[in-house]
Amino acid sequence: MNDTIKYQWSKKLGQAAAMAVHTTSTMKSILKFISGSFLLYAGVYNYTISEGVLPLAFCFLGTIMVTEPFLLWIIIKKRINDISKTFDSLTVILSLTNESLKISHDNDSRTITWDKIIKCYDKQGFLVLYTGSVYFASLPKQHLSEKQIRFIKSVSSN
Repeated sequence: MNDTIKYQWSKKLGQAAAMAVHTTSTMKSILKFISGSFLLYAGVYNYTISEGVLPLAFCFLGTIMVTEPFLLWIIIKKRINDISKTFDSLTVILSLTNESLKISHDNDSRTITWDKIIKCYDKQGFLVLYTGSVYFASLPKQHLSEKQIRFIKSVSSN
């Protein structure tokens, strides 16, 4: 494969990409909320039976785990707005080769080999690529052919 794709990155596309990236962690947030609720309940219940440090620690950890998904949601919403303002009306050029993916735009250029990409999620019209637990890129499927989508999925899921 040796393809080059050129498209305009808009504010609307940026917001959709950010939402696609952050929906991949929704299940983790739900599990944290449920676990935090359980810890909070266990801490309050144990504190009514016996005083001590352990029930307070449960309450503290439970409170953190319950509030974290909400705080992250607020931060994500702000980040989505910031990203969409920053990258409004960019011309993006994707270069797909058998060895690597290169993403270039007006302000930056990044190249990564396919073996570094360990996850490829197909979310809300985007291919969301990760290197470890770190997000790398969102590629809008509307600008990719079926052949290119199959290629990206196959080489990024080794």
